[in-house]
Amino acid sequence: MKKITRIFALALALVMAFALQAPVNAAEKAAVPVMDREMEATTMMTDVINQNFAPYYKSNKEITYQVAVPSDVTGVQVILYNYKGKKVSTQNALSASYGTVIRYVRFKIAKNQTYTVKVRTYLSVNGTTIYGKLSKARAFTTLTNIKLKYKYNYRTGKKNYTVVMPKAKNAKGIKNFTVYISKDRSKGYKKVKTAKPGKNVKISKFKGKAIKTRQIYYIKIVPNLKCKVKSDVIYQY
Repeated sequence: MKKITRIFALALALVMAFALQAPVNAAEKAAVPVMDREMEATTMMTDVINQNFAPYYKSNKEITYQVAVPSDVTGVQVILYNYKGKKVSTQNALSASYGTVIRYVRFKIAKNQTYTVKVRTYLSVNGTTIYGKLSKARAFTTLTNIKLKYKYNYRTGKKNYTVVMPKAKNAKGIKNFTVYISKDRSKGYKKVKTAKPGKNVKISKFKGKAIKTRQIYYIKIVPNLKCKVKSDVIYQY
């Protein structure tokens, strides 16, 4: 009888232990999706697009970008790539609690290169950093060897321009150049020709008529990049 009582007591203890454990497991399982939702809510960030950043100042040795940094993130990471798509440098622009702010980041650059720039927001919480989506790229070139030559023939009274293009080895990341001409610096440009690096472009006419000797003309050279991103830097004479 005592043996049966012991067995019954042991069985009852096991049932009670299972009954006590079951709600805990259920509670733990129920908490998992709640934690996931909370994590998703805390990591929602404003992604930046390529309209939110742009080149501000460029010299032969460095370029400065301005970037709009939203207040709901720790900051915006600005990444510089070379013409092969390799990451060259990274700069962080920090946010402010009172709203979106404009920050400036600076990169050192080399001449006769093509660079692309992408940005992404990031959020740092308790030692963990989460990154947002990378923006589409912006691009720029650092050519120093495009030349414009002017020639006037005193005998015929005619003049022309020649755009001397850099050779391919000095125009890294560039597929070709498109040359335009206008009588107004800010508008009215007409396409002259598209030429590969190393191929010079002679300009002797504007809108089908000979270049006038006493008229001022403006020449614009647009580099077309192999990465298929529009260059923010053009060359104008």
